[in-house]
Amino acid sequence: MNRNFISLLFWLSSICLSAQSAEPQMADSMRADGKIWIVICVIAIIFISLAAFMLYIERKVKKIEDQLNNK
Repeated sequence: MNRNFISLLFWLSSICLSAQSAEPQMADSMRADGKIWIVICVIAIIFISLAAFMLYIERKVKKIEDQLNNK
């Protein structure tokens, strides 16, 4: 069982590595047009908003935990 899992893992990693050998044409055209910065900004906004939301939820959970511990 363990041997099959390791074989599958190596097989999947070789597929992923071989898929990355070709140059993506879409990224080149977006870099040439300057639109890649828009994509990067959108991804950054998504990650920042997710981090802010996680901090907000963490504070709410901590507040509820403190209320439960005080009772």
